[in-house]
Amino acid sequence: MYFLKLTFLASLLLATSAENIGQHNTFQPTQHESLIPVLSSNRTYKIISIDQKTWFGALHACHFMGLELASITSKEDEENLAQVIKDECIALSSRWWISGNDLDTEESFFWASNGHPFTYTNWEVGQPNHSNHDQRCVYIVVHIGTDPVWNDYNCYNKYRFICEI
Repeated sequence: MYFLKLTFLASLLLATSAENIGQHNTFQPTQHESLIPVLSSNRTYKIISIDQKTWFGALHACHFMGLELASITSKEDEENLAQVIKDECIALSSRWWISGNDLDTEESFFWASNGHPFTYTNWEVGQPNHSNHDQRCVYIVVHIGTDPVWNDYNCYNKYRFICEI
């Protein structure tokens, strides 16, 4: 099953890699993008705060750097990551792609970074709603003064994104 999910994702990634052709043949981090260790959860994230990409483009950009699009497997991970976003770059964007998706089977969400199904979720009220059956990828919404929440959305929208080691 994991192999099928990876094969499916790989074919989608190849089909959408044209997004990167002619725009950014190589992904170049800027001074605003740095590795941010989140020690309490033993994870290291790379917040991509300048470049906005589709979910597939974000997946590709993370892979290009030898990283994975971030997964959130616990409330502690989510709180730590949200705090880093709030501290470092909240003024830039409130929506950040993470690796969650249901591209394989609608309403069966898993992490592209490891192929595991969700064991922790924090959906915004009324989500996931699969509006028009084209909302298959997950972003995290982070605002100052509120708890982070997740939303499913069209994978072709462009947002900033979070990679992890």
